[in-house]
Amino acid sequence: MPSISGSFSGRITQQFGLPLTDQSNHLLAIAEVNGTQRSPDPLWNNSKITYWGINDLLNSEGSQTGYFNNVHPDGDRDFGTFEAKSPRQAAR
Repeated sequence: MPSISGSFSGRITQQFGLPLTDQSNHLLAIAEVNGTQRSPDPLWNNSKITYWGINDLLNSEGSQTGYFNNVHPDGDRDFGTFEAKSPRQAAR
């Protein structure tokens, strides 16, 4: 798999959460994030990225699964699924 460097700046455009009553501080959440990729690689620079993630969180930690859609400046598209960990976020 190729190595790509760069940064992503996105914002949550939609989000919903459902508190669960099986345990304290258990939450299921879904969110849509949109943004733009910045990279020295011209194939990735200015790619428009959308992803939809589903979080299963206990005390602000847990797993995230979802789907992504990357549209490159030349019109090519990458899409698929992902899995990630959701670490505890510092209080703001």
